[in-house]
Amino acid sequence: MSRASDERLTVQGADGAYEISRYCPHAGEDLAIGGLVLEGNVIRCLGHNLEFDLKTGECLNARCNPLLTRRTLAHAEQNGGREQPHLVGF
Repeated sequence: MSRASDERLTVQGADGAYEISRYCPHAGEDLAIGGLVLEGNVIRCLGHNLEFDLKTGECLNARCNPLLTRRTLAHAEQNGGREQPHLVGF
């Protein structure tokens, strides 16, 4: 199965929405199906239970490449433009 590395999905974190890479950087699990958003802006890949910080993309419980993530522009617009979208890896 071919997976496009540029596919994204939007998830709702504790402090707003984040656009993330659709596939886990560890083993390519589809986070649209096998991802679970936890408290504290963390997404868990259910394939191997790796957890990623939505703000930074950092893997929190193993050695792994970071998840590509950014806060959506809609979040900045909701706050009157006071915040810039947080871009990591895009």
